[in-house]
Amino acid sequence: MYGTETARRELGLPYRDLTIEKVFVHDDKTLDVIAIFHDVEYFEAGIALYRMTHDLMVLDTVTYSFPSSDMFFGAGASKNEDEILVYGGYGDNGSTMLKAFAYAFDFDYDSVKAVRFGQEWDVAYYEDMRRLPSGGYFAANPLLSRYEHLSSAFELVEYYPMSDFIWNPLSVQWDSDHSFYAAARSHNPDSLWNIVFYHQEHPFDTTGTVLHYWGNSDTIDFLAIASGISFRNYDSIFIGATHNINIGDLYYSTQDSWFVILQTDSSLNVRWERFYGGDAYYILNNVVATPDGGCLIGGWRYDYHNTSSQQNDVVLFKLNNQGLITGDSELSGLETKEAVVFPNPGNEVLIVRVGVQYQRSLFVLFDLNGRQMLQHEINASQAAISTSHLNSGTYLYRITSPDGLYETGKWIKQ
Repeated sequence: MYGTETARRELGLPYRDLTIEKVFVHDDKTLDVIAIFHDVEYFEAGIALYRMTHDLMVLDTVTYSFPSSDMFFGAGASKNEDEILVYGGYGDNGSTMLKAFAYAFDFDYDSVKAVRFGQEWDVAYYEDMRRLPSGGYFAANPLLSRYEHLSSAFELVEYYPMSDFIWNPLSVQWDSDHSFYAAARSHNPDSLWNIVFYHQEHPFDTTGTVLHYWGNSDTIDFLAIASGISFRNYDSIFIGATHNINIGDLYYSTQDSWFVILQTDSSLNVRWERFYGGDAYYILNNVVATPDGGCLIGGWRYDYHNTSSQQNDVVLFKLNNQGLITGDSELSGLETKEAVVFPNPGNEVLIVRVGVQYQRSLFVLFDLNGRQMLQHEINASQAAISTSHLNSGTYLYRITSPDGLYETGKWIKQ
């Protein structure tokens, strides 16, 4: 959506679906592209590695197949100074039992240093891996709510419980050899579909780890699928999620949703939150902090208002350090919001969500003739407002605050 295309390359394997999971950029002007492949008909799956130049000329390609009948559920990748780690979860075709896997490749792709497949009893999915200076590896396994210490051969040495209520997806970014920031889906029964984020001072010891929550009790707020936390300096941490996602119909839902981005300081105090979308069904996949203090956010958009075919568009936005979209958007209906109203259409109750940067705000609802129908002061980030006394129809709303918030829009009562 932004920028100029300088090169293009189509990657593929005969009779297989190929999905790019990670791209690593090296100082010698080469790229490592990490992908997974599936052959649905013959139940074959595996890992594909591509070494490319910056103009996308392929220098080397290697594939590693899983045992027949095993299918991927997802994969991640990270790199150390002399190896590439690929990890995730897989299972037998038709099985709901996930097992963890991990591969370590050297930078020449020509030797697999280690591989670990889960046992039949495993319910496991590695969301992050890192080689430890003290020896062995760290692996995050949120499906079992634990961090695992693996040997250099990927044998389980010990495991340690995560802080309560951390679930997948889980995104991790390390800020030192022994500490990391992370964001995840909350598994707290009191806030089941919220986002949790935290800073952990030790790979395995959670003592003193403080969990911070974000989200709404009556909507599903879901962490960005591939990577939901990113920073280039500790005082400007970006956390991304989908607001109002539909878990039952993840990619082709007929409800409006938003990308939502939070910016925090190093102590994870939320500085601001902004919403992007609301005119279609959006799913956030990735957040990447950029050198200019902003970030890139990318995901999918299903424009169900204007099509009945199940086809998503890939969308990419560049945000500045205040969360404002830079450049010209090709999506005419896209708006950046500091407050949103949902469900829309609604019925007996509407919810107003206001960015945390505004402590006090005022919501006013009008009919189409400009007559004020209700007014509600909001002294927190969210308010539920009864609309049971209103007739069905279209209304106009205005949300303001003394320190600069001004949002307007339409709300429909069914």
